[in-house]
Amino acid sequence: MSLLEARDIRFAYEGGEEIISGVSLAVESGEAIVITGLSGCGKSTLCRCLCGMIPQAVEGDFSGAVLCLGKNLSDLPLAESAQLAALVFQDADEQLICSALEDELAFGPENLCAEPSGIRRAVDEMMERFGLTEMALRDPSSLSGGQKKLAAAAACLMLGARVLIFDEPMAGLDAESRGIVLAAIEELLSRGCAVIAVEHDLELAPYATRVLYMRGGRLYDAPEEASP
Repeated sequence: MSLLEARDIRFAYEGGEEIISGVSLAVESGEAIVITGLSGCGKSTLCRCLCGMIPQAVEGDFSGAVLCLGKNLSDLPLAESAQLAALVFQDADEQLICSALEDELAFGPENLCAEPSGIRRAVDEMMERFGLTEMALRDPSSLSGGQKKLAAAAACLMLGARVLIFDEPMAGLDAESRGIVLAAIEELLSRGCAVIAVEHDLELAPYATRVLYMRGGRLYDAPEEASP
């Protein structure tokens, strides 16, 4: 069984034309899939489908199914689907809400777990894992771009997510920040997680184990297949 599987998913925003047009995809443990394509071809919308935000939090016409560890994310509340597959936004500021980094990482588990004991120890371990320990008391808004994306990814992992979906993880980052994010992605893969990432510039995606090309709401294995 694949870690994550999309089965013929289709989506159109309410009142609009179909944006995702029959995407099927299987993602294995330890795999890093990079999706590339022209602006407006449906990449960001696909990210939201693959983590369950669509159809749970976005209105529109959705069909098909996305399974993670055998569970249908399309049918789960976001609080449950985020414990399986989670999205790190292109602008991490959109999902960082606390005034201290350690509280950011603890927020999800403390609100979802019936028995919160041990969460703070887990937060300390996660911050050490991603080199964030010295920033524990800092406001996430004061971190660098790369550190913010690490913080958002760490918060997702605190919920137990096995699949991390990044919408342009390297966008707007300097070389140092890109190195930080790249090291984190490689560490995730070594632990058996899967990574799905949207990237415009494939030179910024040396971590990719497979590249897929998107055009007109469909995925293709080769760039010539996705050419106009």
